[in-house]
Amino acid sequence: MQSIAISRTLWRGEPLVLASRSEGRARILRNACIPYSIVPSPINERSIEQGFSDSPAKLAALLAHAKAKSVSSGCPGRFVLGADQVLSIETEILHKSESRGEAISKLSMLSGREHCLHSAISLVRNEEILFEHVSTVVVKMADIDDATIEAYADLAGDALEKSVGGYEIEGPGSSLIERIDGDYFSVIGLPLLPLFTYCRRVGLIGANGSPP
Repeated sequence: MQSIAISRTLWRGEPLVLASRSEGRARILRNACIPYSIVPSPINERSIEQGFSDSPAKLAALLAHAKAKSVSSGCPGRFVLGADQVLSIETEILHKSESRGEAISKLSMLSGREHCLHSAISLVRNEEILFEHVSTVVVKMADIDDATIEAYADLAGDALEKSVGGYEIEGPGSSLIERIDGDYFSVIGLPLLPLFTYCRRVGLIGANGSPP
């Protein structure tokens, strides 16, 4: 378990447990001064997805919940945050690339077109869902030629295979984006503001009193 302790924070109680290996999600919590521990979920996402016929947003919610619940069973009493992001373009769902070539082909397909990022979170304690939320963001990619995609791939390195779209908006991938309709944090994969609204309401974030 990797733990990040932060000396000055509005978070009350034990550190949040993040059921994700995502560097982007961890960075969001760290920048918000939220102490956390990382316990990656062991679930097989593709096996859960097989046979699923509902909307991409509901798939993202299902995966976020499955991740949080799988980790919560081993972290009694702790607040566990699961998160997942699903990319859809028209009726097709895309997954993380397994190679540079696959990522380049994906970026070529996305070029000049709109796609949707469905980012879901599930906050769980003792395997009980306390809060769920899905944010859908529409991203319009710029028209990018093959040479630009190749040059970007050289800059991005392994980020090509870490993000579902092959780009990270907090890095050089921002140069490929023409427009975003929605929440910035959700593009990275963690709808932070709805989560904080819930946490303030139940007393997980605040300056005084005892944690819940």
